[in-house]
Amino acid sequence: MKFRTLCAVASAVLMSACQQVAELESGNGNKELSFKVGFDVDKSAISRSALGNYISTLQVFDYKDGELANEIIQSSEDEEFGTVTLGADYGTHDYVFVGHNSVTCSYDNGKNELTFDKILDTFTAAQTLTVDLNTDKQQNIEMLRQVAGIKLVMFDAIPQNASSIELTINGYSTSLNPNTGLGSSTTEHVRKWEYSTSNIGKTNTNYTLYTFLPKEGHTVDITIRIEGTDGENLVNYTLENISVEKNRMTVISGYFLSMELSASVQIDGEWGNDIEVNI
Repeated sequence: MKFRTLCAVASAVLMSACQQVAELESGNGNKELSFKVGFDVDKSAISRSALGNYISTLQVFDYKDGELANEIIQSSEDEEFGTVTLGADYGTHDYVFVGHNSVTCSYDNGKNELTFDKILDTFTAAQTLTVDLNTDKQQNIEMLRQVAGIKLVMFDAIPQNASSIELTINGYSTSLNPNTGLGSSTTEHVRKWEYSTSNIGKTNTNYTLYTFLPKEGHTVDITIRIEGTDGENLVNYTLENISVEKNRMTVISGYFLSMELSASVQIDGEWGNDIEVNI
C-alpha cells in the first residue's frame, strides 16, 4: 500500500513537471495572481483595512493584446477589499487599478482614458506585467492620488433670500490618463447646490469638488455665484489664476456676502504643505 502511495505521488510530481516543461516550450498557460493594493497618504503607508476610509470602490482593468481579459470591481464593504485575485493567461498584461468614490468609472483602453459619472477622490496605478511560469503570484500595487481638490468655505450666514450657490471652474479637466497621471484638455464646469429652508442661517458652510490636472503648475478661474429667490445675483465674483495641485486641497474661505469681498486662498495641509495666496 505504501509503495502504491509513493508511486502515485511520484507520478503526480512527474506529470506536474512535464506540464511545466510543456508550458515553457509552448508559451501557453495560466497563473492565478494576487494583487495587494494600497496607497501612500501623507507619506505614511496605510493598511488594507484603512482603504475604505479613503475610497468606496476598487476597480481593476486587465488588458491582454489590446482586449479586455478581466475586470474586477470591489466595494469597501467586501471582506477581501484591497486584495484582488484573478487568473492570467501567459503573456503581457496591461493592468489599470482605480480606487474612487464615484458611482461609475469607465476605461477606454484605446484612448488610455478613465471617465467618471462625477469626479471625487481618485487614486490610480498602471502596470505592465509579463505573466509566465516564473512570475511571482503575489504582487504589490501602490496607487497615487490623481485629483486636486477645491473647497469653498463661506463664513457668512446663509440669508433668507438665497436659493442656491454655484461654482464655475474654468480650466476643469474631466478625464484621466492613468499611464501619465495627467488629465484631459480643460473645459468649463459648473457645480450648483440648492438651498433648503433648513440651510437658512447656517454659517461656515463648505462646498467641495475635484478635478484632474492636464499639467503641473495648473491654475483655474473660479466664479462664485449666489442666487437670490428673486433670480437676482447676491454674489457674482470671479477669482483668477487660482493654483490647484494634485494631492492637495485648495481652500477658498471668507465672507462673500459683505459689501466688499473678503476672502483668502490656501492649499490645505491635509493633503500637503500650506501655500497661502492673499486676495
